[in-house]
Amino acid sequence: MDQLRADEARRRRVELSAEAIRLTRAVHAPNGTAPVGTMAHGPERALAPLRARDGDGRLAEHHRLHAVRAHLLEMAGDRAAARAEYVEAAARTLSLPERRYLQLRAARLG
Repeated sequence: MDQLRADEARRRRVELSAEAIRLTRAVHAPNGTAPVGTMAHGPERALAPLRARDGDGRLAEHHRLHAVRAHLLEMAGDRAAARAEYVEAAARTLSLPERRYLQLRAARLG
């Protein structure tokens, strides 16, 4: 039963990652699926494609990169780094509702 739940959780993470990529419509990996294939193996592995984007000026300054990184860091248990990324994402977004959401996520982490 635990294996069934773990498999379902992995499948759902892949679906959510695919949806995030579709919604972001930013510059992604050449095939557009780098986080999707890696997220099924855990948040630490999913962070690698994001690190590769740090030097990409078209995406590195975008708030969504910071928000996704924050979420993955939070899932990986690095609360301090996740909080810093949520704060950075909130500072970069122009959307007030999104800013409030990101600020709440940061506050929740301490």
